[in-house]
Amino acid sequence: MKKLNSLSLVATLLLMVAYNTSNAQCVTPTGLTATVADATSMNLLWAAVDGADDYTINIQEGPDNPVNYDVTITDVVGTSYLAAGLTASTNYKFKVRTNCGGDHSSWSEYFYFTTGFAGGGGSCDAPTGLAALDITATSAALTWDVLDAASKYRIRVEDGSGNPVPFTATLGSVTNTTTITGLNPSSNYKFKVRGRCPSGSGSWSDWFDFSTIAGRLGTNEAGLMVYPNPAQNVVTIQIATNELTTQIQLIDLTGKVVYQNEILAGAATAVELSVNDLAAGIYQVVSVAGNQVQTTKLVVTK
Repeated sequence: MKKLNSLSLVATLLLMVAYNTSNAQCVTPTGLTATVADATSMNLLWAAVDGADDYTINIQEGPDNPVNYDVTITDVVGTSYLAAGLTASTNYKFKVRTNCGGDHSSWSEYFYFTTGFAGGGGSCDAPTGLAALDITATSAALTWDVLDAASKYRIRVEDGSGNPVPFTATLGSVTNTTTITGLNPSSNYKFKVRGRCPSGSGSWSDWFDFSTIAGRLGTNEAGLMVYPNPAQNVVTIQIATNELTTQIQLIDLTGKVVYQNEILAGAATAVELSVNDLAAGIYQVVSVAGNQVQTTKLVVTK
């Protein structure tokens, strides 16, 4: 009896060794990743396992995905799988296990991914028609032409020529306009845009330059504005309304009128003035419309 028990124990040990040897070859996959194929398809990838016959994949809904999703794909040969029929711009997760010699490994850890963005037709060209609107002393509304293929945009804003304060900001937008804040008064900036399409990110647009208007120096409560301020080359003088013809004067500290012009009623509300020939210093800007007089200051630098 003892001899039979010994033989049974040996047989059991041999079976365990054979099982463990087989199981040791069936290693759990690692290196999971996912890349966008298009808005509703993803390339799921993982590292090859030596001795693998094939793989099994499980895909489920990820965080904030309100739709239950649980799909298992068996007998996947190779180390990649194209998962199609997903929902664009939605979170998912997938895991993989190895099949080898009639056995299988443990499941890998889940890899979380987000599907591509759903855009319209057309190519993901560089956006055009860039402009800066509603400019204030510290902000501007940045806009560009709609890119049919894009569902999102990435915007890069940096300090412009002659701006002594370094500035960089990266914004995201789902529309063709966004507002940048935190700028400095009377300063130069530039921005560029690129679209995010089902095929990936598009090319950057050309830079568009813009300048913020003056802060408290160069404006008053009545709406007379002067920008950029301080100025070196060209300054814009802007009035609030053009219901009446407005006389514009620039007066130095001695009381001498060094510039004079008028803005006709119903015409533009701003004039540009070259200050290249003016001496550095402080000037008074005066606007006269009917019996209303407004003043502010302009600083000219060299």
